[in-house]
Amino acid sequence: MLFLIEILKSLKKAFFLLFIPVLTLFCLSCTPRIGPNLGSESQALRLAQEKGGIAKVESVEICYMPEPIYRLVIGLDEKGEEKAVWIDTDVRKVVNLKEGIPQSEATQIAKDHGFAEPFYIHLIYQPSEGGKVLWRVTDAPPEAPRNHELWLNFYDGRTIWEWKG
Repeated sequence: MLFLIEILKSLKKAFFLLFIPVLTLFCLSCTPRIGPNLGSESQALRLAQEKGGIAKVESVEICYMPEPIYRLVIGLDEKGEEKAVWIDTDVRKVVNLKEGIPQSEATQIAKDHGFAEPFYIHLIYQPSEGGKVLWRVTDAPPEAPRNHELWLNFYDGRTIWEWKG
């Protein structure tokens, strides 16, 4: 009987030695991916002010799509003009928001393409496509499966790409 108790104890230890790494890997696989080259939020804020010309920060968000991943800092410059700055470990792109169509116009275009409320609209920067800045409209948040997606040219509102599942 003592022998069986010892076997159960060793099995219990083996179970926990295997369970902890498996649980850790599972938890890591369920968390949102943040790019390996994405600096901290405080670093992004500092860079947005020093190199991006932002004097007053209005918002900071993480851009999950498309790859690579950026922090998007939106704020006002010294003249009070609204700018968007994409940052990973450095400033990658800066645009003056008055140079493109406003989010309200992109929202209306999305509705004209059949999007129903609620939908999600984000300003994205796509360096792999010649540095395009786009309004990305989806029918679901970035981490969820989507059935409808629309990419609009930020500067003139033209449809760049549309997908319906």
